[in-house]
Amino acid sequence: MKKKSRLTVFLAVALLFVSLFTVSTFAASDCSHEEWLGDADTIDYSTCPSYTIEEWCSNCGETRVVTYNDGGDHEWSGGDVDTLVYVSCPTYTIEEFCLKCGELRTATYYDGESHSWSSWQVIKEASCGVAGEESRSCGRCGKTEKIVLSALTHSYGPWQSYVAATCEKTGKEICYCMNCGGEKTRVLPATGHVSGGGDIETIVSSGSTYTITDFCAECGVYFERTEDVICDTGEEDHVFGEWIVSKKPTCVNVGTEKRTCLLCLSSYETREVPALGHSFENGACSVCGVDKTDVTTKVPDETTKAPDETTSAPVKDHEHNLSAWKKLNEKKHVSECQDSDCAYKLSKDHLDKDFDKKCDDCGCDYSEDISLKSALGIALGAAVGFGILYMVAAIVRSGKER
Repeated sequence: MKKKSRLTVFLAVALLFVSLFTVSTFAASDCSHEEWLGDADTIDYSTCPSYTIEEWCSNCGETRVVTYNDGGDHEWSGGDVDTLVYVSCPTYTIEEFCLKCGELRTATYYDGESHSWSSWQVIKEASCGVAGEESRSCGRCGKTEKIVLSALTHSYGPWQSYVAATCEKTGKEICYCMNCGGEKTRVLPATGHVSGGGDIETIVSSGSTYTITDFCAECGVYFERTEDVICDTGEEDHVFGEWIVSKKPTCVNVGTEKRTCLLCLSSYETREVPALGHSFENGACSVCGVDKTDVTTKVPDETTKAPDETTSAPVKDHEHNLSAWKKLNEKKHVSECQDSDCAYKLSKDHLDKDFDKKCDDCGCDYSEDISLKSALGIALGAAVGFGILYMVAAIVRSGKER
């Protein structure tokens, strides 16, 4: 029963729709379409200023798509700020679309503003001898400007010892640039040996220069140095060598010693060497052989001269400068002090060791005196001899007679 009721309702509704469709179809075909109504949601701007819209008749409900021309330009959206690009300030571009037809375009605008620069940024540090660089950019158009930073000059710090110089070896100092850290060096000359005085026994001179073996007061090394001779100019003291005897002293005569400057070889000094003095043994000098009794010193008074003297000057207590021997008489010869203010005399007998009848000291000829004395001596000797022989013979005879 229920199934039949539902079927009946369904058939009734279907019949109603068919009736309505049939009525509307016949009605449309006879409608004058006096009023068309459009749906704004169906407007389509395919290209401005033309657009299409869907309309329907208010009487019969017929629909259509109609094209219209609104006579206006595109209505641009003003652009998407995300697409804004400053090509070169104050000009920029932006992408925008028509609010009606949706057409897209890239538009260029002028905003009248200058660049919006960032602060300067160092992109390359300046260093010694190398230029640097700074840049800045516009925050709108991206334009970049660069400037060159002048190269720096080295600014060196104080010199520092790197290798110390010695007496014989050079040294080295180093300093660093306070800007770039660069370094430079310089050579220190060897300090040279410091004289310790030198050994004068090693001096070898040419008269203008001399060499001497010295030792360094700093390192203790022995070294040979050459110097100019300047003592002969008075700029430094002479360096004299050892005393050398130039005249030997005798028992009664002074000698002489001399020493020469080892540097200039021309300046010298002299000094007297005292007379040796007699050394008597058994009444005679063991050095010169003079008899002690023959050594006399006469000191005359102020008014009387000695018989054999030529001056009345007193005998001085000094080393006498005796003259050569000369004949005093047939028995003796004499030597006198040659100082004018000294009356010292020395006399001794003539001496003839080689029997040439001349004195070996003074060279005088005393042969006659010697001959006479010799004859007297021979005669006296013979008489004494005969006397002795006679006495001996007398004694012998006396003994035989007994």
